[in-house]
Parts: sequence; C-alpha cells; structure tokens
Amino acid sequence: MDETNHLPNVRNMYENYPFPLRDPRDERKRLHTCEMEMLAKINHYCYRGRQSFNQGFRALVAGGGAGDAAIYLAHHLKGRNAQVVYLDMSTTSMAIAKERAAIRKLDNIQWVHGSILELPNMGLEPFDYINCVGVLHHMADPDEGLRALASVLAPNGAMGLMVYGYYGRMDIYATQDLMRLANRNEPDLARRVENAKALLKCMPQSNLLMRGRERNWVLQEILKDESNLVDAFLHEQDRAYTVPQVYDFVEGAGLNLIEFTNYEQKSGVCRLEYDPQMYVGGEPTLPQVMAELSKRERQAVAEVINGCIGLHAFYVTKGTDTIARYDDPENVPSFLTSGAVAQCRRIQNLPAGSKISVDLRYGNQISLEFGPLAIELIGLIDGKRTLGEITELLLQKLGGELGVEEALQRLAPELDTLNMMNWVILRHRSVPEIPPLEVAASFTLSSSK
Repeated sequence: MDETNHLPNVRNMYENYPFPLRDPRDERKRLHTCEMEMLAKINHYCYRGRQSFNQGFRALVAGGGAGDAAIYLAHHLKGRNAQVVYLDMSTTSMAIAKERAAIRKLDNIQWVHGSILELPNMGLEPFDYINCVGVLHHMADPDEGLRALASVLAPNGAMGLMVYGYYGRMDIYATQDLMRLANRNEPDLARRVENAKALLKCMPQSNLLMRGRERNWVLQEILKDESNLVDAFLHEQDRAYTVPQVYDFVEGAGLNLIEFTNYEQKSGVCRLEYDPQMYVGGEPTLPQVMAELSKRERQAVAEVINGCIGLHAFYVTKGTDTIARYDDPENVPSFLTSGAVAQCRRIQNLPAGSKISVDLRYGNQISLEFGPLAIELIGLIDGKRTLGEITELLLQKLGGELGVEEALQRLAPELDTLNMMNWVILRHRSVPEIPPLEVAASFTLSSSK
C-alpha cells in the first residue's frame, strides 16, 4: 500500500483500535443490521426499483473496518451472481472482518488492503454500488476521496454514504477539544486513552456530553468500548457537514444527492427528521414559508431546528431520477422489515380517526394521521400486487369518480410517508420480490383519538 495516501497516525489508530468493536464469534448468534445496505432500499432509491442484483452485480465497501457492511452485503448477495470487494488500510480490521466472513462461510468477498485514493489505479472497477460509511470525514481531503470513489463507479451505479453532521456533534467536538488540551504532551495513544477515561469519569451533568442524557449510562456505554472512545474523542482527523455542505460536497465530485435516508435502528437518524413540516406544522404561517424554499433549503432548516442530527446518511448517483416512482402502476409496494409489517398492521387495526404518535430520538415526537385511503392501502400491500392493481381494488372498494392515474397521484404522499418511516419500498414487477427482513420495529408508536 502507498504510505503517502493516508494519514499515518490515523492508520496506526485503527490498527490498535479497530472500529467498530466486533467479536467474530457473535456471527454465530446474529447478523449485524446495516440499514443503508438493505438491497430493497438500494433498489428503491438508486435503480428505480429495477435492480435484480443478479447480473454480475459488483459492490465495493470502501473503508470496510471490522466488516459490518461487507458482511451484511455479502450475506444478502450470497447465491446471486454478485461480488463484494472489501477495501481498508488497517490489517487488524481486515483480519476481524475475514474471520467474521469465514464463520458465515461467505466466499463472495474479495479482500484488498489499501487506500481509497489508490482505487483509480487498482483495476477493480467498475462498481455498481459503493458503500463508504463513516470514512470520508476522516480523510485529509474528503473531496479527493469522493472523487476517487466516483472515478470507479459505473455510469448507472450508486453510492451509499455517511458523513458526520455538524450541529449534532457539538458535544463530541467540545469533548475532543478537552482531550487535545489534556493530552497535548502525551504522544502515546494508549496513555491518551487512559487519560480520556479518567476525564470522562470527572464530567459533571452540566458538561455538553452529559446534557439531556443519563450520566451513568453514558459513561457505561463509552468506557466499555475503547474503539468507540478513540474514534469519537481522540481522532486526529475529523470534520462534519451541514446539509448545504453535503450537497456541495456531492456535487463537487460530479454526483447527485438522491435522498437522505434512515440510518441505524432506533437511535439513528430518520429521514423524516429532514422534513421541516415535522416541526412547524402547528404554526399557521410557517408551512407557506417552507413551501417557498427549495428542497435543500427546507432540509437545511429542518437540520438546524432539530439540532441533534449527528450524521447524514444518503444515496448519490451520477444520474438523476433514480427513485422508484409512486405513480408508476407497474411498481410493487412491499414492507421492508418484519417490524414494519407489525407497525403497519397495528395502524390498520386502529379506530377511524386515530392519531399516531411516533417517538424519535432525544424525546422528539411526531404525529401522523392516516385517512381511510391510506388505511385501505396498507391492507392491500402484500409484496405482489402492483400499484395499478392496488389502485383498481381501492377504486372498487371506495367508489368515486377518480381514474387510476389521479388515484395514484393521491396515493403518492401516503406512500412517501410510509417510506420515510422505513416501512414501505417499491420495486418494479419485473424484479423478483425481496421478502421483508427479520428486523425489529424502528420506532415506538402510540395512538389516541
């Protein structure tokens, strides 16, 4: 590997503290879920619902770390005409990932030790999909890193990216400042880790890291995972992005941001949090103000109002218009997970006029209302009926003078809400069904009249 293509101290950090902390033996118990890498989601957002993942599909996990995304993709691509390439500069991390793959008997991963910046000269391309999560913001020049990824992306390919969010990491950066001050004369990383642990134990409830959190729980979670502590508080290269900066970052590499998406179960970011209507809907003048803004401006407003979006997960492509369309009668709506099925069935069985409260992170709560049309729609989703077939059934059941085309337009907002909640995705009827994944519900629901 070309030693000039990365920061030596960063490589040394990941050799000694591979991230995330994973015990390969856990592969015998469970598969670590990577929400961005769910094939049905990738298909919905990046391929207009028309990707079968069977025609020599090639995926790159750039900065694979301990192997979460590579293992997840390889597991779900097993038995298909598809391959995953794992790339990382840490031999320690790669060894953990290889052991995990061996336990799962995955033979569809190619292992490459190297830097993202070397990709244009490796002869590995083209890739139909690139995962690069939590990596670019740790590079000396993230823009150069993204350009390198774009250079090996197939013309119709897509990427799933995650970078840090600026406003939601204020507490992290305050803690990083503290660690730099306290460790300014300590060159040894292991001793800096011990100093960091001692400082964390001394933090009062007023500290930014503790505000709004249960102090003992925070300390327990941080102190038991040295890899996470080092990655969060002792990293030498770390930058974060606002929503406008994310767009500039993506477009600077000649790419298009398709959509922000949900990231991680329960504690992660929900796509709905980028919708300002979630926060301003109760104020009579503000929805009109928001309507006058562009999509990226509305998302920027939502990010600042929210205040706790600590990461941005999103799909990008070289093209545009890659999301499966809600007004295409040939598309088939499906539930993404078993948890989504359970939550939607609960909504379907609620009394008419019920309001649904959804608990998000940090005490945030949103209210959803599903009218008769949406309730009937949920009941007809079976992963086999097309939108055209569902619409015809709805028109027969509900009556009225609507045609199929107009009915589809009315259904589109309801389907998008279900998608924002990580419940429903679309695929074209020509693509084989991907059954709901056995994954728990993403959110806690409650209802009232």
